[in-house]
Amino acid sequence: MELEEKEINVLDPITPAVARAKLMLFAPFSARKWLLVGLSAWVAQLSVGGSWLMDMIFKDLPKPSADNYQKILQDFERWLNENLPNIEQWLSDAVERSLPLLIGAAIAAVFVSVACLWIRSRGHFLFLNSVARNESKLKEPWRSFAPQGNSLFLFRILLMLLLGMTTLPFVSVIFYQLYPIVVTGELDAGRILASALCFLAACFFGLVSVVINKLTNDFVTPIMFRRQLRWREAWSEFRRLLLGRKGAFSVYLLFQILLQGVLGTGVIVLQGMLSVIFLIAIPSSIGMVVLPFLGVLVILPLLIFDRAYSLAFLAQFGDDYDLFAQSSSPASPPPIEPDATKKPTS
Repeated sequence: MELEEKEINVLDPITPAVARAKLMLFAPFSARKWLLVGLSAWVAQLSVGGSWLMDMIFKDLPKPSADNYQKILQDFERWLNENLPNIEQWLSDAVERSLPLLIGAAIAAVFVSVACLWIRSRGHFLFLNSVARNESKLKEPWRSFAPQGNSLFLFRILLMLLLGMTTLPFVSVIFYQLYPIVVTGELDAGRILASALCFLAACFFGLVSVVINKLTNDFVTPIMFRRQLRWREAWSEFRRLLLGRKGAFSVYLLFQILLQGVLGTGVIVLQGMLSVIFLIAIPSSIGMVVLPFLGVLVILPLLIFDRAYSLAFLAQFGDDYDLFAQSSSPASPPPIEPDATKKPTS
C-alpha cells in the first residue's frame, strides 16, 4: 500500500512552510495583504481578554504590595492567615452587595466566550484558506466555509464538555481533600496523596484533550477544507491515516513540542517588545483592544509558517492531501478545453 511505503519526515515540511510565508508576505510585499491575512489570523484566535476581565472584577481585592512579595514567599502560611479573613470578607460583601450583577456578568461572560469560540471556529477556515491558496479574501471564504466552521464550533463545544465531565470530578475531590488542610494548616499524608493522584488523572485527561485538539486543528480541518466535510466524516478519514502511520504522527507531536517552544519564544519576545513600545504611547483602555491585533500583525510570519508546516506535513500523504496544489475552488474539476484540432461541424 502506497500510504505505508511512503516515507513521512518531520523535517521536510520546514522548507515549503518557510517558502509559503515568504510567498505570502514578501513576494511581493503588500501592506494591504498583510493586514487582511493578519485580520483572518486574529479572528482565528479571538477570545475575551482574560487579564483585563480579571482586573475589572477583582480591582478592589486587597493585594500585597511589591515590597511584601519576598516576605510572602518566605512565610506563605503567615501571609495566608493574615489576608484570608480580609479576602473572605471582601468576597462575602461583594456577593451580598451585587449578587444579581455577578450572576448577570457570569451569564454574559459565558455567552461572549461561546460567541468568540464560534467566531474563532469560522475564522480558523479564513486563515486556513489564506495560507492554502495564498489569498487575502475574507467575505467569500467566510460564507463558503460556513458549514465547516459551524461544524468545528460544535466539535469544540463537545470537546470542552467532555473535558469538563472527565476532569470536574477529580477537581472536586482535590478541593475536598485540600480545603481542610488550608483551613487548619495541618498536613495529612492521605489527603495529599489522594489529591496528587486526582491531579495526575485530571492532567492525563487534559493532555488527551490537547492532543485531540492539536490533531483536529492541524489535520482534520484541512481535510474538512479540502473535501468540504463535517467533523465526523473528516475525523473518520483522518483516523485511517492515523492508524496507518501512528509512528509518523507520534514523531510529529514530539517535534511540535520543540517547534512550538522555538516559535513561542519568538512570539513572546516580539509581543513583549510591542507591548513596551505601544503601552507607553497608547492609553491602557485602548491598548487592551489594539495590542492583540497589532501583536498578530507582528508575529504573522510565524503564524503562517506554523499553519503551513502542518499542511506541508499532511501533503506527504499524497496529492489528495496537498492543499497547496489545489485550485482556487476546492474539489472542483478543471475546465474541459475544446480540442483545437477538431473543425467545427456545420
